[in-house]
Amino acid sequence: MVQIAKPCDENGEYLLPHIHPQPLPNPAAATENPWNPFGSRVKFDFAHYHFIEVQNLAPLIDKALDLWAATIAEYGKDTPWANAKELYATIDSIQQGDSPWKVYKIRYQGPHPQGTPPKWMTQTYELCTRDTRQVLHHQLATTQFKDSINLTPYQQFDGDGQHTWSNLMLADWAWNQAVCCWISPNCSFSNIITST
Repeated sequence: MVQIAKPCDENGEYLLPHIHPQPLPNPAAATENPWNPFGSRVKFDFAHYHFIEVQNLAPLIDKALDLWAATIAEYGKDTPWANAKELYATIDSIQQGDSPWKVYKIRYQGPHPQGTPPKWMTQTYELCTRDTRQVLHHQLATTQFKDSINLTPYQQFDGDGQHTWSNLMLADWAWNQAVCCWISPNCSFSNIITST
């Protein structure tokens, strides 16, 4: 039996049949510049291409900025960033929603061997994190994801009958939550048979 996710309002109340949920606000429409903090589409596209699409290292970004500067210098213009470090600072200033990055400095605190310890034992590392729950709330509220998310838990098996996992709704936790609530609070999962 396939269970379909029921639409609900922002308070989690199920909607009556044939009633559509209220449209989500478009945050880009509320701002003067939808490309903020980049200033324009061309600046955003430059950053996206070098940072996301081809994942260029800083020296290659610096070279591209030098070429850009050379093409506009005769018009008395300058590039939006002097180097890759400035571009990275702009990327880091992107704020979508209210889930800021938190940076923790971590370092190995255990015993060191005699002699020269391995480099990883003496270095300080940065751990960058966000509140996962807040990020998930922002993702679910983003209209770009609304037609690309599976809201119903399911199980999937490969050709050899092995259970496969690739997303939250394929996870045992999601399946167990849905099946347990659907059958009974004290259900046993060992006698449930599923098929794809």
